[in-house]
Amino acid sequence: SAASDVYKRQVDYEDDGIWEGVVGGSPLRTPTYRFLSPPPSGGYRVRIRQELCGNRREDVLTWNPTLSGALVPEGAIQVRNQVFCAGDSVTLGIAALAHFSPGQAGHRVAWDFGGGWTSPSEMAAETTFVWGGGALSVRAQLYHPSGGTRIIGPVTISAPPLFRSIGGHTRLTPVGESCTQGWCLPPLLQSAHCGGTYLRFSLLQRPRAASWQWRLLLPTDTVTFPGGSVPAEYQYAVPQSPGVYAFESQLITSCGTWREAWVLRVESQGLGRPGAIHSGLTTCRPGFEVGSISLYGPEVTFSVCAGAQVWIPLMDIIDYSGGGIEGVQLVYANGQRPEIVAFGGGSLSFVAPFQPGRYTLYQVWRSCTGSRDTVSLHLEVKEATAASFQAPTRACVGQPVSFQRRGPLSWTGHPVALQWNMGDGTFRGDTARTFRYAYGAPGVYTVTLQANVPSCGPTTFSRTVAVADRPPTAQILSASLTNGVLTFAGQATGADSVVWDFGDGNVALGILSGTHTYAGTGPYTVRLYAFNGCGVDTAEVRVTALRGEVGEVGWRLYPNPARGEVWVESPAGGGEVRLYTVAGQLVASWQVGEGLHRLPLERVPAGLYVVRLIGAQGVGQVKLLIE
Repeated sequence: SAASDVYKRQVDYEDDGIWEGVVGGSPLRTPTYRFLSPPPSGGYRVRIRQELCGNRREDVLTWNPTLSGALVPEGAIQVRNQVFCAGDSVTLGIAALAHFSPGQAGHRVAWDFGGGWTSPSEMAAETTFVWGGGALSVRAQLYHPSGGTRIIGPVTISAPPLFRSIGGHTRLTPVGESCTQGWCLPPLLQSAHCGGTYLRFSLLQRPRAASWQWRLLLPTDTVTFPGGSVPAEYQYAVPQSPGVYAFESQLITSCGTWREAWVLRVESQGLGRPGAIHSGLTTCRPGFEVGSISLYGPEVTFSVCAGAQVWIPLMDIIDYSGGGIEGVQLVYANGQRPEIVAFGGGSLSFVAPFQPGRYTLYQVWRSCTGSRDTVSLHLEVKEATAASFQAPTRACVGQPVSFQRRGPLSWTGHPVALQWNMGDGTFRGDTARTFRYAYGAPGVYTVTLQANVPSCGPTTFSRTVAVADRPPTAQILSASLTNGVLTFAGQATGADSVVWDFGDGNVALGILSGTHTYAGTGPYTVRLYAFNGCGVDTAEVRVTALRGEVGEVGWRLYPNPARGEVWVESPAGGGEVRLYTVAGQLVASWQVGEGLHRLPLERVPAGLYVVRLIGAQGVGQVKLLIE
């Protein structure tokens, strides 16, 4: 019954030098552990270590269970696609977890779709059937060559709700954000955003018939796409005026309309500060928490374990927005930026320094009105070992993935117990600095490392890995060039990212269709790259831009360079003036009549742009430098 800070207990299953966990509680009970291989001669060896006031004792016991000789397979049923209407096809697969390898000799599967079991087959690891329209319960029975068997499931196949508040068949994201590369704006739901922010709508569930429609109900417009010509994405600029705006996406099918709705708030003015922070509390010892609800100034201090994953919830973003939030950065006093692990839901997490000491961290907010504000907090980093590792974000089935563990294996003379959860049902106690593991089935896996240290308690750290089973394929479906504007569309199968290279030094990321404006005449080689963990595929076409100059169609544009405004003189009949980025993204457009017109540029960032002049006498194009 000694105090917990002087009485330490640990367990090493299989007596292999890997300490799987710290034993707690009284009387002594070891944590649950699964042996994945048959026992050696004499049985499994389990080593128990106890330490009291610096005195250590180790005991070894053996356990020789009676085995039936049949390995029991384990797995999970994966639903590969969503169903909407009766008659839709649905594909089910088996995710291999333990003692089961779909498609290999002796590893068989039988299915039960509510009417009895099918015959076991080695080729039935994936099955497709027609959905009848009602809720359907599906089970699978796995067979191992040694004779072991297990029934998994059931899973229910049914259509999604006709209405969802967020999430489902449509993805909505601000244009230009990357939530895996540092900071992003707050979540879209009921958030403060700058007027004019572009939003990207992407339909995740592609229409199955040409009679289907995708309809977007927007604050200032309603757009409808037939099922056969749904774009990869649709961009929309949020109204400039302050207010609360509703957006709705409708997937209109032959058997019903599936709806999703979002609400977005555009701020007018706030209380003068962009936001507050609330330190995410971590523990450097069981039962001992350090931290405080943060306001501003040097009193904002909290303690963390070295290398720990630290959460910082963001408070009162809307109330303190001061005109809406444009962006935010996190930086140490020495100019270095911490590694951002996750951001979303009004909070973020980053990796604390591995070197003990005191650190000053600044949170720099940018508002829509151009003002800046800085919120400071101080970290007191305790000497400790935390779960942390680096890993790639993509991989290929059967090819080893390298996980690089960070941090030592001992702390103040005490060993650190490690456990890897690979996300597919596999648990390992590997202590190597570089740990390699190969996945047996495609999917997105969350890998978690848990480190157990007597004085800092258990800490966990997670990353996701997208595993593909074959290289992607890229195909350019169309590339039409008219008056210097390229309209392109492509297809990528099995890819987790795509890149367009337009051959003029400009690229576009993450889209399959759109437009791009060329400043020259070419010719240009347009390439579409598709990537996943198994490789890359490329498709290309060659295009030539032909156009008339501005003077040939009777237009004048000055001054160039411009600052704050530009003047356009249009010929008889007038026309339309369009302002594009050099990457082909439409920034603004104006309808003008005959004569001289002032076009405001106060809200357009400095840079190089392309102006298209469209009138009765033809179409012209000129580069415009905005200072």
